Amino acid sequence: MKSLFVKDTSGTSVIVGAMLLIIITVTAATSVAYIVTSLQQDIAEKESHTTAIELEELEITKISLYPAACIDDFEGVSVFKNYGTQNCYWTLSRDYPYSGWRNTTETMEVVACEVGGEEGKKSKYAFKVTGDADEFINKSFVPFQSSGEEVELSFRVKSSLAGDGVVEVSLNGERVPINFPAKNKWQKNTTSFSLGSESEFSELRFTLKRDGTTIYLDDIKFSNPSYWGEVELAARNLNIRKTTLKEVAVKNHFARTYSVFSPTSKGKAVFTRAHPYTMPPRSTASLRINLLTDFGGSPVHLKTTDPIETLLITGLGSNFADAFAPPVPVARVQVVTEDLGVVFRDFLVLDASESYDPDPDGFVTEFNWTVYYNDSRVGGGETAHYQTGKKVRAGLEGINPVPGEAVLIDLKVTDDTGMVAKLSQISGNISVPASQNFNPPVSLRASYEAGKITVWVNDTAGRPVEGVVVNFVCIHNDNSSNPVKLAQSSATVKGGGSGSEGSRSEGSGSEGSGHAVVTQEEGSGGGTVRVLSGNLPYVDVRVEKSEHSKKSQSLYSVK
Repeated sequence: MKSLFVKDTSGTSVIVGAMLLIIITVTAATSVAYIVTSLQQDIAEKESHTTAIELEELEITKISLYPAACIDDFEGVSVFKNYGTQNCYWTLSRDYPYSGWRNTTETMEVVACEVGGEEGKKSKYAFKVTGDADEFINKSFVPFQSSGEEVELSFRVKSSLAGDGVVEVSLNGERVPINFPAKNKWQKNTTSFSLGSESEFSELRFTLKRDGTTIYLDDIKFSNPSYWGEVELAARNLNIRKTTLKEVAVKNHFARTYSVFSPTSKGKAVFTRAHPYTMPPRSTASLRINLLTDFGGSPVHLKTTDPIETLLITGLGSNFADAFAPPVPVARVQVVTEDLGVVFRDFLVLDASESYDPDPDGFVTEFNWTVYYNDSRVGGGETAHYQTGKKVRAGLEGINPVPGEAVLIDLKVTDDTGMVAKLSQISGNISVPASQNFNPPVSLRASYEAGKITVWVNDTAGRPVEGVVVNFVCIHNDNSSNPVKLAQSSATVKGGGSGSEGSRSEGSGSEGSGHAVVTQEEGSGGGTVRVLSGNLPYVDVRVEKSEHSKKSQSLYSVK
């Protein structure tokens, strides 16, 4: 007999199937939502990164150039730390065996010591050295290339002892003593050295010359007149977000280290690629790059007349490049003639008004003129005359150029960044023919003694003028039967002597140094002789009978 109750599971299967379908649908929807969310996050991050890059805006508002490069300011040196291939970086250290200094002295150490530096920037540390006579500290560095010109070494120093020659500084063996007027007082020393073109490196040495001496050193700097020593970039972050300076480059060379002077810092802070400087939003900072030491083993040679390219690279990879060009010297030279009453004189008007700075915000700050000429008073050797100003009258009254030779004019201009340019290095010097009219004769002086009339003709500077013809005319005879008799009626002034009465030479005519001498003939009578030369005021001279040797004062009268 069959049971009246039958177990029916079809409804359960439908329910389970529906639930599984729901679970699958929800899972799929969740997965799709997750994928969409992840894609949206990636897109948002990329858009945020792109926006951050687009919003990054740095500008270099100014470049400043300095002739000296710091060898050591004892604020710290960059050293390489190696803690495995994944953790290598450059960092700042004040452990001074790393800095390259060596010593035979008793001690050398970096000590906290505030020292006044350039532009009011204070150094926080100095180098303290203690030792006895002939003990020293030394350091080698790679200098800028030299063509044999003089280089300069400057440093701040103080000593526990006062006197002359307490310390001796030497560069590649060339020694110079350092004198201390007072003990324990900071002073700045600047010394010139002849490095020589063969020098690939220089040994800097400070030698103590007395027992028990302690010195403090700071701001040791080296300069070569052909190259810039340091570059300072005034950078501005225009973004509302902070910006990281990953790389700083000058002339396509990337700096290993760079220094930052910011309004919030109390001095210099040094940064590296692994530890870059982060600029706050809407802030400015001064980035200082040492062309001698910040690029590793060799200096970067940046000539004082070269244009400068700079590059800042941020942590996001944005590049901000700029270029700065030296000013352009443009000179106009005009020869102007003026009437002095008795003679006409030429002078030069030097005009640099058309000189300009090609940088959009730059301007020329200094105009320096040099006038070269061969001076007959110094054996024809080249002499230089210097003046400053945008438009000047060349003060050539004191020169005596060799006739027929050229007067050369050079112009050097400097812009607001310190960059310079010389006319002689671009288009060459301006040449103007030399002329006696630059310094014409303006005064006549004569005297009589022992049968001789001596005449001096001076220029506007009171110096003797050669080549001037003077004439002698008797305007009065004491005895008409025995008139004044001279060996000649004219003479030419020659020589460039002092023009003093004690510089005469025997003879007649043009003999002598810077003057002319005419003798009285034997048996000549006395009287008055008028001495004339061109438009110059004449001079009347009393002449005695030839047997007398009494000295007569000249009489000055103007027509």
